[in-house]
Amino acid sequence: MKEFARYTEEVRKLLQENRGGEIGQWLDRNFALRRRLLPLPPQHVELVEVGKKLGSAVKFCGSGGAVIGVLPPGKEKALREAYQAIGAKVILPRIK
Repeated sequence: MKEFARYTEEVRKLLQENRGGEIGQWLDRNFALRRRLLPLPPQHVELVEVGKKLGSAVKFCGSGGAVIGVLPPGKEKALREAYQAIGAKVILPRIK
């Protein structure tokens, strides 16, 4: 849990410094740690893997069933299509 907390602090610091584009590595680390610690449902892992195949950094939100990620420029259409193919929805917030 201390490791998860450290990741959160690193992301918080980046966001406070307007460096949100750099949080991807922390999202990936979060998922990798969670995967090492717990057995994860295959359908939830698939949500992460679909995003990663498109170059996104991705992690679960809460207990799984939803993910959050950092999307590379120009990949929005491909991401929507890839998630739609597995029955998932994409919501892309615009953060200023």
